[in-house]
Amino acid sequence: MASTYSTNLGIELIGTGEQSGTWGTTTNTNLGTLIEQAISGYAQYACTGGTDTITIPDGATGVARNMYLELTGTGGGTLVVPAKKKLYFVYNATASAITVKVSGQTGVSVPASAKMVLVNNGTDVVNAVNYLAALTLGTALPIASGGTGATSASAARTALDVPQTNGTGASGTWAINISGSAGSLSSTLAVANGGTGATTASGARTNLGLAIGTDVPSPTGTGASGTWGINISGNAATVTNGITTSNISSYAPGLTGSGASGTWGINISGNAATATSATTATTATTATNATNATNATNATNATNATTATTLSTASGSAPVYGARAWVRFDGTGTAGTNMTIAASGNVASVYKNSTGDYTVTFNTAMPDANYAVFGSFHSGVGGCNVSPFMDTSGNYIAPSASSFRLIFNTQYGVSETAYLFIVVFR
Repeated sequence: MASTYSTNLGIELIGTGEQSGTWGTTTNTNLGTLIEQAISGYAQYACTGGTDTITIPDGATGVARNMYLELTGTGGGTLVVPAKKKLYFVYNATASAITVKVSGQTGVSVPASAKMVLVNNGTDVVNAVNYLAALTLGTALPIASGGTGATSASAARTALDVPQTNGTGASGTWAINISGSAGSLSSTLAVANGGTGATTASGARTNLGLAIGTDVPSPTGTGASGTWGINISGNAATVTNGITTSNISSYAPGLTGSGASGTWGINISGNAATATSATTATTATTATNATNATNATNATNATNATTATTLSTASGSAPVYGARAWVRFDGTGTAGTNMTIAASGNVASVYKNSTGDYTVTFNTAMPDANYAVFGSFHSGVGGCNVSPFMDTSGNYIAPSASSFRLIFNTQYGVSETAYLFIVVFR
């Protein structure tokens, strides 16, 4: 009967009547090499940083049979061991974590410089220990490992940067929430410390400069003489000094603009015949300065004007519309790069696709792609024209709200110069 091998350690089991005269050699290998390797073997293995595989060969020495594995070389990879039940002590002497596992399984990640006890349960490698009945360390467990780095409560508080029970240590400002029952302070909390310095409501108001009838008016309005701005909500029985229909012109302009002389900031919506300075005017016949004017018949300065009938520099009754973007640039740069812009408005970049072919990108996108593009350029030949929304092959290139493409042509084909001009209207 031929030899067989043990399931986990690959020890040769000599068949009955086999190896007459040589069985001693096999037995010595089993006991003096293979079993010794499994019980007390210490092996160094140089990892590659990728997937490394070690084995337990039948009847022969193998790295995976050793009890203690010191992993050297390059970390960050995986060490694959055979699916055989066995205890391992693993020391990761590399600079990166290494996962020890059975092929196709999850395994355990051994951090750099860590020493761990693992066990192969025949399916995968798992932690061999997850409970200690008692533990005594030679030195305090550091904060980085979940400890305090100290051997006494006082030293632990210092290490964790919290105040001592007597209030010393960890200087600074602390916000403390107290829940449950807080008995009492031995004395009042001073105003300088966020308290009132008093034990009664009236004393607190006095300390805080809120004494009724002295610092603030009483509910009846007496005391604390002076001018007060008071908001009254709910029911106010009597107002001694207030705005009435008979004295309102002293405090606010009338509808005709009379009374209460001075400078007033007024927002008018609806219809205003004349507005010298209007922040927002829906319809203004004349607006000297209008921040936003939806319809302004005459606007000297309008930041945003949807429709302005007359501007200070325009005549006639036809509407006037401003350009939404413009640019002057040098088109002779290298293809595949952004061109040099001499001056512009609402243009982020001009990119050169090829000779005479450019893509213009806005700083602020248009409301849609329904805008008009006009251009011109300086050339020493005739037949100059600018073709927006087109490439050099004559294909239509649809514009977007944020950019568009165009080409510059002369009678001889696409062209480029150092003086190219573009204006966009919408």
